[in-house]
Amino acid sequence: MNVFVKPGLLLGFILTLAACASTPKTEQQQYDEMRESISYMTLEQLSGKTVNPSLYLYNSTLKKDDHPEVHPELVHSLAAVIFAIGRKPKWAIVEANLALEAADDDSGRYVAYSALSIALYSNGWEGLGARYAAKATALEKGAELDKKYEDSRLTAKVIVGIFAINQGDGEGAEKLFAELGDKTGNPCYL
Repeated sequence: MNVFVKPGLLLGFILTLAACASTPKTEQQQYDEMRESISYMTLEQLSGKTVNPSLYLYNSTLKKDDHPEVHPELVHSLAAVIFAIGRKPKWAIVEANLALEAADDDSGRYVAYSALSIALYSNGWEGLGARYAAKATALEKGAELDKKYEDSRLTAKVIVGIFAINQGDGEGAEKLFAELGDKTGNPCYL
């Protein structure tokens, strides 16, 4: 019995293993893995234990006649966009998901889906970001809210696009600037 393996057979086996190991994960798989990571869950708990009680305290001190209550999905969505701009995509995704959990109507879900879309774009997941942007529009009042928040959404995308350029991601920036080009009638090329 020959205990030595033929070199060609061994090389074929190694190449097969390498091909299996290097199969790229989809954006959804990467996103799901991120959400199951310890660091994601830690960030989620940290935000939940700081933002929500602070917001509750703030809202409880308001005089209802003078100021409307601040909703948690707005605070988490704003934090998500700020973290996306600050190149902290995991924090941005955490905050956007917390916004989505807190949203209890179409307006809140629209803002949360839009923030999640921007957070996903900032992580380089353009396909997933587009899918969540489409979810915002698909809401019952989505088209109406799209009109209402068009300028705000466009501004946020341009800001994230500028940061994409700063990071050397020209392709990602072009995708973010596409809506601006459509609105102005002047395509934005880098």
